[in-house]
Amino acid sequence: MDFKEIFKEFLVDFPSRLSKFEQTALETGFDKKISIAEIHIINKIGPEGSEKMNAIARRLGVTQATLTVACDKLEEKGLVIRQRDIDDKRSVTVRLTAEGLAAYYFHQALLDNLAEQFMAGFNDYEVEKICEKLIAIYAQFPY
Repeated sequence: MDFKEIFKEFLVDFPSRLSKFEQTALETGFDKKISIAEIHIINKIGPEGSEKMNAIARRLGVTQATLTVACDKLEEKGLVIRQRDIDDKRSVTVRLTAEGLAAYYFHQALLDNLAEQFMAGFNDYEVEKICEKLIAIYAQFPY
């Protein structure tokens, strides 16, 4: 098999393999039942503090209504807190609770481990070239 064929197969198979890997890790390594979609929302909210719901929805590429339904579930699980913005009552902010932060850091550690496994064996120059290529690919698909 040549590089193009291997790469095409990777592009098709990797998202579902990563999703299954993440789900298995969440089911075995974290106390609360969290779906892949929920951990990705938690990831976009991040640890910094309150984020506006409409900004998170844009970054996820979903409607605010879809995010609201997901945040209802996350709030029931004690992972996020939503509040009306004091200055703009139409706007809602969301932040991670202590348990939400634990889920965030658990997922980050999982992704860090995957990145380290992927980069093992590459020298600094090769890592730099891979990073440059990934950035260029992302620039072509700004969704």
